[in-house]
Amino acid sequence: MPKSFRISISTLPLLLIAVYCAAAAGNTYYVATDGSDEEGEGSKAAPWASVQHGINQLRPGDTLHIRAGRYPESLTIRNAGEPDARITIAAYNDEEVILDGTEAVTGWEPVAGDDDGLTVHGEVNRHWKHIYRVDIHRDELPDDQNDWMLFEGGEHSRISRWPDQSVGYGTDADEFQTLPEEAYGEEAKIRDETHFDPGNKEGYWHEYIADMTGEELATYWQDAIAHIWLRYGGNYTVRRNIVGHSDATIELDESVREGRPLRSGDRYSIIRHPHALGSPGEFYFTPRADDEGYYTFYLWPRDTASLEDNDITIPSRGKGIYAIHKPYITIDGLTVLGFTNTGIYFRRVAGGSDEDRHNNGTIIRNCTVMDTDGRAGIWIQSASDSVVENCHVARVSGRGIFSTFSAENVVFRGNVVKDSSSTCLSFYGARRSMMIDNRIHGARGVHANGTSVYLGSRDILMARNTYYNGATATFQNIGNLVFFGNILDGHNAGRNHVATWSDSSNSDYPTQGFQIYAHNTIIRGDSHHHQMLLREAADNYLYNNIIGGTNSMLNAKRRSHNAWVPIGGRWENDAGRINRRGEWEELEEGEWRIPRPELEERLPALFAELDELDYRLNPDPDNPAVGAGKDIQPFLDEMGVKEMFPDFDFSIDHAGRPWNDPPSPGAYEAGLPNNQ
Repeated sequence: MPKSFRISISTLPLLLIAVYCAAAAGNTYYVATDGSDEEGEGSKAAPWASVQHGINQLRPGDTLHIRAGRYPESLTIRNAGEPDARITIAAYNDEEVILDGTEAVTGWEPVAGDDDGLTVHGEVNRHWKHIYRVDIHRDELPDDQNDWMLFEGGEHSRISRWPDQSVGYGTDADEFQTLPEEAYGEEAKIRDETHFDPGNKEGYWHEYIADMTGEELATYWQDAIAHIWLRYGGNYTVRRNIVGHSDATIELDESVREGRPLRSGDRYSIIRHPHALGSPGEFYFTPRADDEGYYTFYLWPRDTASLEDNDITIPSRGKGIYAIHKPYITIDGLTVLGFTNTGIYFRRVAGGSDEDRHNNGTIIRNCTVMDTDGRAGIWIQSASDSVVENCHVARVSGRGIFSTFSAENVVFRGNVVKDSSSTCLSFYGARRSMMIDNRIHGARGVHANGTSVYLGSRDILMARNTYYNGATATFQNIGNLVFFGNILDGHNAGRNHVATWSDSSNSDYPTQGFQIYAHNTIIRGDSHHHQMLLREAADNYLYNNIIGGTNSMLNAKRRSHNAWVPIGGRWENDAGRINRRGEWEELEEGEWRIPRPELEERLPALFAELDELDYRLNPDPDNPAVGAGKDIQPFLDEMGVKEMFPDFDFSIDHAGRPWNDPPSPGAYEAGLPNNQ
């Protein structure tokens, strides 16, 4: 991580300072790539060779320093630390330490024009001249085919799919094919008169399919999978084997979900078919091994030089760092790359007493986790008094950083999480916990929110986070939320909303208490997705926001001094009043708006340099945002917010500058550069 994102211990909450500083003196050991597990002593002069061997020696109070290098290992933490004697596993002196979950794949050969693995009913994949193949034995592959990936030059290749995907690290269901009306109501088939009708050559991915006989079409899709997004009434994807084709319909081996037929809003795609491999950066593998246990992988490389430079790799290891009920552990400065499961995973399992089933005092800082295919990049369970800070998580096929099971005083701070195929930062069941100063970019796929706080979380502070390009903040089954000084910028390219969903049936904790939204900048979303959704179940307060609208302002107990930005004709009339289901609302005290015809000119003028993602307010005295807010510090005292989060300073803006009197709306005060 860049040093600019590092946070000194002096800025951490007092409880966490105690966690950092309580470590008793213990032994210090070393691991290096030129060491020896048999002859080494674990000293700096005679280090061990493998990280796992070093971890096995650690006892409370000990520290393991890892020297620079690439370590092809999957680590399991064997022993727990103690409150006054932590176990620390750290890169030595900021050296680059990489835990590598991949193996190089060599021996690629060009595909022949009659390759059996790419041929169906006499038709070879039309792109065969660009495709290369290699055989990989099943013993070298993960057990679950869903974990099979290829990296080219360290970046994900995409599994072959129709329609094609723009991302390889996960699944963006927004890019699936929209389900047509003729498929509504079906449970075990997909009827699509545009794409599965033999009479419509333009609808198929290749025209020759339209010339096949009915008997050939019935088996053309054999071994292919329909990947279906059930968008509403669950919001998840299912995979079903395609077992036949007739009358513009593909038939599935079972229903998509019992009692839940296909309906409007659902989407689908087709994977694991040899003819779906149709663009550079994609790969396909045969669904079954040959008699000797080999699968054939096919790749259309982005650059053929990667084949000769051994730059094609495959994940061959599960979790990067794994622990079960190991409290008071510090992981510092490690890079975790290319594992088929979670990058760093502190897990809770059933059995035993609650006192023993926890990972309290976990500290994960200055780590990089990239290109993993598990449930999360970093996942801590039952980990009270824990912190994940200054980490960089990217291209994760799952959640970015995740805290689950009841935990108190959890802090996610200063992290950069981007390109996750599910929510970037998540709290489930967190209490008195904070997400602060994180940067969240490019969430993609199902449940791909920027942040989610769900299922019994309460007393939560989310402050000074920056969400960019399609990231959202969502809440469900929570109590007492403070959303302060955040930036959400849809950049006119994606979803951009803050929403409290209706209570879920899988939680016995209903939404309650207060929700305070203050000093946020929420701009440039797409159409009606750019909004706030407030639920009557909570006491909602909105102050000093620059915001792109809401369809539930009547659910705000109090609001004032907000700047409303147009978000589409659906939400306002010519007079600028917000439309809530046909009802026009007057603006409240201190509120103002930008008329839609003036939006293109006036919105950028509010900020220092919006095109450069500089959200500081322009100090021009003609800027209507300057000084247009109200002092909410007494209100925060009255609501008990400052007492609830005593180590967070609400008197400063996103850049650490004091609010003026009166303050400006939005996340930044006007006038001074960020470094003053």
